[in-house]
Amino acid sequence: MASSPRKPLTAGSVRTALRRFLRERAAETRAFPDDPVLAQLAAARWLATELDLVARELVVTARRGERRYSWRQIGEAMGTSGQAAGKWARSHGLPVEEPADGRAVEEGRALVAALLVMSVRSRAEYC
Repeated sequence: MASSPRKPLTAGSVRTALRRFLRERAAETRAFPDDPVLAQLAAARWLATELDLVARELVVTARRGERRYSWRQIGEAMGTSGQAAGKWARSHGLPVEEPADGRAVEEGRALVAALLVMSVRSRAEYC
């Protein structure tokens, strides 16, 4: 049985899906139990934090992965210039340059640990 083709995503359909997700997320938590608007706002803040963490991970992967994308390519994907993307990454303390002495694995583990701590803190603030 062949599956039907997926409808293309539009900005409106994404916003609708996000609003549904935020309502469900707000209902699952104890944040603002008597005010669904504030509960959804808190859920939106949590989601924004999680998306920021994912963006950080992707920038590090793009710079340090096998392909080593240029700052121009990364900036284009982020909707900005390469210079602005690099400045953003450095301002967030992301390890985007290959270590000269082969400490890439150690630094990668430290980055993952730091991102996990940030994620746990963001979840703790939300709940």
